[in-house]
Amino acid sequence: MKYIISTISVGLHRPSILRSIIDSGSNVLRYNVAYEPDAKIFEHINRARQIAQSVNRNIEIMLDIPGNKPRVSLPLNNNRKLRVTYRERIYIDSLKHPVYNSGNKRICVNEDQFIRSAKVNDICLIDDGSIALQIVSRAIEGSLETLALNSGVIFPNKGIWIQGKSIDSLISLADILKYENLIKLVNPEWIAVSFAYGGLVREVKSCFNSTFSKQHRPKIASKIESQNGIDTLSEIAKYSDMLIVARGDLAQLCEFTKLGTLQDLIINSGKKNNIPTVVATQILDSTIDRYVPSRAEIIDLYYLLISGAAGVMLSDAVVHSSNPQRPIEIVSKFMS
Repeated sequence: MKYIISTISVGLHRPSILRSIIDSGSNVLRYNVAYEPDAKIFEHINRARQIAQSVNRNIEIMLDIPGNKPRVSLPLNNNRKLRVTYRERIYIDSLKHPVYNSGNKRICVNEDQFIRSAKVNDICLIDDGSIALQIVSRAIEGSLETLALNSGVIFPNKGIWIQGKSIDSLISLADILKYENLIKLVNPEWIAVSFAYGGLVREVKSCFNSTFSKQHRPKIASKIESQNGIDTLSEIAKYSDMLIVARGDLAQLCEFTKLGTLQDLIINSGKKNNIPTVVATQILDSTIDRYVPSRAEIIDLYYLLISGAAGVMLSDAVVHSSNPQRPIEIVSKFMS
């Protein structure tokens, strides 16, 4: 494996933490452009590059362009969380038409297409499947009436999907070009395209070829996380410089029992087209509160190594850990 991509969130910008991440072997730093102003992102990246130069390390920068993912909000009483119990009734409203003054527990979704596409018996998955709600009927006011299939807590701004059902138009070239000034300012080595599909990646490639000089043209890392991405995988690989197996959303928008098969399919497509494939989601997450990772994660890394994956993307394992360099050190051992 060649790439250790570390997600850098707001809490990881301190020079001492950045240095530990770079020193541990991470050679690509990933920044999600949705969470901070352009000037702040540039400031953080400039600092990271200076730190890497001071310790004589080569790093690359990846700007991750998010798609228009359906997300949950909790509009009533400014709730910060909603606790649900097994078999409890939860109602899902459109954010444009929330239902107030109701004794029922309710959440809102920011994409009307989500509400329109939902059918009775569909299962809604929130926060990578940590909460599942089964639709039992459409309420009179247009809301979805659901039953909780497990107990847990719903937090605002978490993603929500209908299991096995893709939603169209999650991202377009226009969404990516909103960040054109930031891309020119930062001059990243990589642009990660969320919810990639063949036509979009072809457009992005053509746009980058005409907009940026060869010296400053970012490479395209296509995140495969929907059925549309799987269906157009050969075209995506043709116009991409890297494939990313985004296992979180892929396991929800496709049949999750086929995730292993889909991961193999994407890795093999990368090898066939002579481009690297990186695997993301739940890589060494147990190290958030463990020194030795779970045995399943150890086997996962070994399998990725022998299957031909070119690297991994570390997210929660780095972002939420008090010791963010630990998962990077473990991946480095597998690579050595």
